[in-house]
Amino acid sequence: MNLTIAQIYELALFSGLICEPPTWSGIDAETELSIDTGLIHADDGSPIYEGLRACFAEYPEEGYIQLEEC
Repeated sequence: MNLTIAQIYELALFSGLICEPPTWSGIDAETELSIDTGLIHADDGSPIYEGLRACFAEYPEEGYIQLEEC
């Protein structure tokens, strides 16, 4: 699933978080993040996490962040 920064901002507000609009931060609100399930690997290629993760949709090679606690 891909969500834009603007959509993530709306979700944050909906959930009760207080945050600045993307435009105040100089962030392109149309930038998309990709959310899926899969592995995250260490630099040596060994798996370090499996589960819900996110990355910039246009640049998955830049790496993922985990969205759940290990």
